[in-house]
Amino acid sequence: MALETPTGGGRVLLTRASVSEDAVVYDVALNGPDGTWLGTSSIDIATGQLELGPFTGSGEAPGWLVESARTFLRTVWSQRKKENPPVWPRRVRRWRAPKGA
Repeated sequence: MALETPTGGGRVLLTRASVSEDAVVYDVALNGPDGTWLGTSSIDIATGQLELGPFTGSGEAPGWLVESARTFLRTVWSQRKKENPPVWPRRVRRWRAPKGA
């Protein structure tokens, strides 16, 4: 799925790639006015330990946008700790303003 280029802030798109007994993997797309960055993320289902990146794209991905993706991924994992947890979401798409804006 192509991301529209935002004129301000940035978009995070998480697309579930796979789920096993131990981990869930998401393809991660970050999109801002200065470019698009692609990477992957793995979440340990038992502990919530998160691996994110590295990202490829036009230069280095903005730190605030990477941290936004990390926050969304932590939220996805924490939702699974509930009684009768939902399935791992197939897709999560969010927009965020840069910190301090």
